Amino acid sequence: MLKVFHRIKRKNEIAIFIRYIFKDIEHHKCCNFVMEELNFKGSKDYGNRVSNRKINNVWLRNYTNQLIEKHCKYYGIKIITVSPIYSSFIGNIIYDIYDPVASSIEILRRGMVKYIPEGKQFGPDFLKGVITEDMIHPYGKKVLEMDYNKLVDVNSWKSAYKLVTTTKNSVRRMDKNKYPFKCKRQNRTEKSKVKLYNFYNILSFS
Repeated sequence: MLKVFHRIKRKNEIAIFIRYIFKDIEHHKCCNFVMEELNFKGSKDYGNRVSNRKINNVWLRNYTNQLIEKHCKYYGIKIITVSPIYSSFIGNIIYDIYDPVASSIEILRRGMVKYIPEGKQFGPDFLKGVITEDMIHPYGKKVLEMDYNKLVDVNSWKSAYKLVTTTKNSVRRMDKNKYPFKCKRQNRTEKSKVKLYNFYNILSFS
């Protein structure tokens, strides 16, 4: 019975959160909603009970997608789906912002250029020097136990990702307190443990 209650409460929290997002979207008169392709090869079985529970049950993936589609139809908003490949890695390399926000910005950028003939869906151009030594030593703390000179010689996001993952370290920025944000209860009730974080940085796309 307790599990059923938690699932119902989680569905309610997600519904309130999605409704809040689309109120904001309506206010800013957005016409497109960019999101990751979340089909996961069309399978609902991810090899073990822990993964299946996290992806299908805890996250309520299908329910979330249904809510997004419903609100987009109601407001007349077009859904643009893009490949999420390397989005977290590229986002954290390029944008100096908290990890999940950096990934979201990269997803947004892909949506903006998806229908442009010369647009790059899987990532921005990999230019020499895009990875700097400051990224290897952010905030004066060494994150990647590797030689910076090895990174400057790579010529693609794929090879850079492979090289970094061999160190078993991460370029993710895990401390949200290093970035300006506002926090409040998501549904304004004391019983809710869901918090809404609004990060405010000036972003620009070339």
